[in-house]
Amino acid sequence: MAEPKPFTIAKLFTDLTGQNVNFTQILKAPLTKAAQAYGVYLIKPMDSIRVVQVDLPLLGSLGGALLGLPSQTVKESLAAPALDEPLRDAIHEVLNVASTIVSIDDRAVFQTMHFGVDSLPTGVADSLKNPAFRSYFTVTMNGYEGGAFSIFAPI
Repeated sequence: MAEPKPFTIAKLFTDLTGQNVNFTQILKAPLTKAAQAYGVYLIKPMDSIRVVQVDLPLLGSLGGALLGLPSQTVKESLAAPALDEPLRDAIHEVLNVASTIVSIDDRAVFQTMHFGVDSLPTGVADSLKNPAFRSYFTVTMNGYEGGAFSIFAPI
């Protein structure tokens, strides 16, 4: 499987949000205590899956930048009991746009968004424990909260 390049991913999200976004590839899973969000993608033509795991504060920052929300507003929205619809839609759009880098060789179709590993479809969470492919990145974003961004191709 061809691996996405940090520069390519950074350019995609910089162009999307209008903010300077930097991706740095790392070898081991990043240590994070942040809540996690997951995007599940169907890879065509082989009908396999890929999963993107993102720190929720980072995903919120990307969505918030897309809407033009200040960082503090994003933090407050993420701390609320229910995510407001405009930010949720923007986060959904960020995961949809990420389909262009989830699979370099094949077509990725964004399927679902989940907040927390317990909400993942049956079998997806288990397959993340021993993936066939994994790519880890740390992300910084001017004026917003950064975090961890990982791509998995489960067995």
